[in-house]
Amino acid sequence: MKKFDDYKNKDEYYNKLSPLDLKKRKIEQEEGMENLSIQIKAELNNMKMFNEFEKEINTFKRRKDSSSEFDLEVVAPNKKAVERTRQREDKRRLLILSSCNKCLGGKLNELSIISSSDKCYLSYPFMSGSITEFHLILTAKEHINSLASVEENIYEEIRNYMKSIVAFNLERDMSTVFVEFSMDANRANHFEIECIPIKHKLLEDARLCFKKAFLDQDYEWSTNKNMVDTTPYKGNLTKILNEKFSYVNVDFNAQGGFLHPIEDTRRFSQNFLREIFCPLLKKQTHEIKYPKKLSVKELIDVVDQYKHKFSYYDWINYK
Repeated sequence: MKKFDDYKNKDEYYNKLSPLDLKKRKIEQEEGMENLSIQIKAELNNMKMFNEFEKEINTFKRRKDSSSEFDLEVVAPNKKAVERTRQREDKRRLLILSSCNKCLGGKLNELSIISSSDKCYLSYPFMSGSITEFHLILTAKEHINSLASVEENIYEEIRNYMKSIVAFNLERDMSTVFVEFSMDANRANHFEIECIPIKHKLLEDARLCFKKAFLDQDYEWSTNKNMVDTTPYKGNLTKILNEKFSYVNVDFNAQGGFLHPIEDTRRFSQNFLREIFCPLLKKQTHEIKYPKKLSVKELIDVVDQYKHKFSYYDWINYK
């Protein structure tokens, strides 16, 4: 009887409410259900986040011999996935080596080689074109991405070639500017050093031009120095830089010079330093940017001429 009386009282209560009160009551109930729905969704979202976090935690396992619940070790990676990654890297490297026009055994035009040692070679700039007489290219035979990453024995041979080129040009009353573009060291690009002779009396002017050009390369968010003086290191970049760092380096007569770290390679053109040579070589910009390229017959004649003149100063002949 008590339950019946409760229902009866409840029914009488609702019967006494006006239609407006009933409508308000209905709205309150609907809002309450909506709030409850929002809470349920939030709880479900939290559960999802917790499950993802738990999944991440499951990638670790606790050390068996440890008493600490926080002493964890990484689960060994999937061997098949590691092997597939290694195979992809090997394929990529083989593709780069086979298509490189500076690697000995790749697509290098060996007719352009003027002198060759065990690890390095000196050549005519057949691919990029010569911007002045006795403009030479110095690089390693194996695929290396920058001068900063070469081994000691390779650097020693490069240094010997630089001394020979300096001696050869000084005999002609010329100084030598060595330029290296390591524009994207994270990629597997083969480095090269351009050896460009200028008149000896213009050496100090060249220093000022390059120094000003590097100091003017000031970006709003740059974190590194715009210019590093390499003279105290005699231009030995292996003592200054990490091999993965992009940079442009200028060396004067193998005695050191200036290095400019590159933070954003998209802002930097490879023709940037070549254009600085325009007033030094008394040439127009288009002659520097788009130098004349030789035919095979012309290349053979020029290389033979260079070999004959350079042989007296070539360190290989005095090993």
